[in-house]
Amino acid sequence: MQINWLLNWIMLIGLSAIWGSSFILMKLGMYTETHEIIFSNNQVAALRMTIAGLALFPWSLKSFRNLKDVKNLFPLAIVGLCGNFFPAFLRFLNDFSDQGKRARPAIVIRSAAT
Repeated sequence: MQINWLLNWIMLIGLSAIWGSSFILMKLGMYTETHEIIFSNNQVAALRMTIAGLALFPWSLKSFRNLKDVKNLFPLAIVGLCGNFFPAFLRFLNDFSDQGKRARPAIVIRSAAT
């Protein structure tokens, strides 16, 4: 029992280090040593999603073959759309449309003296 507890903590710390360092490494990979841009934010996000999809593709094929009931595909599709597609699509629309810049509320604070 003691080994499982320790192993769980080691895995949690390892996962946290890998997950947290990925954002730092993405930021470092976007620029050269002289701070010139290599990849834009959208390119790095697209590369990250593509590489993750390609890495997980073999396991997804195996899992879909083992899927017994077709009605379970609908909830999986909803999770995929809500977790990945819609946030990426909305970010894309916000970055490349003028409406996204105009839609942000501008708050003006005036002092009592004026």
